Amino acid sequence: MKKCFLCLLFLLAAALPGRCDGIDSWFAGLDTTAFLLVDKQKLTLTLVAPGGRIERDYRIACGENYGNKTKKGDHRTPEGRFPINQLLNAAGLSHDFGDGKGPIANAYGPWFLRLDVPGFITIGIHGTHLPESIGSRATEGCIRLRNEDILDLKERVAVGMPVVILPDSLTQPVGALLAILGRPEPAEVIEPAEAETVVTTETADAAAASGGPNWALVALAAVAGIAAGVAAVRIFNKKRHANL
Repeated sequence: MKKCFLCLLFLLAAALPGRCDGIDSWFAGLDTTAFLLVDKQKLTLTLVAPGGRIERDYRIACGENYGNKTKKGDHRTPEGRFPINQLLNAAGLSHDFGDGKGPIANAYGPWFLRLDVPGFITIGIHGTHLPESIGSRATEGCIRLRNEDILDLKERVAVGMPVVILPDSLTQPVGALLAILGRPEPAEVIEPAEAETVVTTETADAAAASGGPNWALVALAAVAGIAAGVAAVRIFNKKRHANL
């Protein structure tokens, strides 16, 4: 389903003017390389192939407090573009979360992918001893995955790979940001954390018959509405220039 909407957003982003919340520079040069995209609003980490093709999606937990990280202990996840600078075997590492339980063994799961965040050497992407926390704002600032997902991800990344962490205040659709990299064909995605449903005519009709939303019609309606809006703006601009 997500793939359908990403394709639509790619097309819309190519047609609509404007910048992407001022953060499009974070994507500079990423059209030819793989990178990780962290969406704090939707609590997802996406592996993006060269050209913007989606390879993998994982559910995450991130900083319990909103906004960009500014100081140690603020429990915020940093926002921006940061490379991976270390793939650390985290088996056996412990951490005291300050909750009165003392040091927790294997707190980071099997791997800790350290990020090169200026001023903060302890921020990374890692596993967890609390899989039930995934899908929530629960960390001290790191990006937390299920252990099976960090094992899968570790095999697909390398030191130096860029990681883009989107702001909590983002208003531009993620698909429009990826459209900066081009308009690729959607990937056949197999997600470790959550199976994806491919929307076809049959599944759309089945959803409608079962009382669920017909996403195909929703998508078409969205495209039609935006197209009408663009047309109206163009007509207005023509009239305004004619009266000048």
